[in-house]
Amino acid sequence: MVHSAVAVRVAGHHQAEMDFEFEADRPGWLALRIPTDLVYHIRSRYEGPGTNLLGKALFAHTSPIYVELDGLGVRLPAAILSLIDELRKNIEEIVAYGQFDDERQREQILDIYRDAIRKLRQPN
Repeated sequence: MVHSAVAVRVAGHHQAEMDFEFEADRPGWLALRIPTDLVYHIRSRYEGPGTNLLGKALFAHTSPIYVELDGLGVRLPAAILSLIDELRKNIEEIVAYGQFDDERQREQILDIYRDAIRKLRQPN
């Protein structure tokens, strides 16, 4: 967490304002998260503040905003190797068990996986 702010009630809704600076020492990402104090579960049902119309706990999370530093983005080597390994295993499964109308269709699917591996191997 880089920063937090407390929401206040204003004219029938809540709002929070943030104006801050921070120094990034490595690539990463930022997102805004609005947590809940209520436990979220598929069977949970609440009433009152902090709930939506379906009786579920309110929460929110934005999409990430990626931060590059010195031209480098977020790339975790262990995660990349894991993804490449998973893609290779998927290729093996497709070759062994995949059923296709013809060879062209088979190669089109395999090329999607091969292309993903090529892109993951590229530096930032």
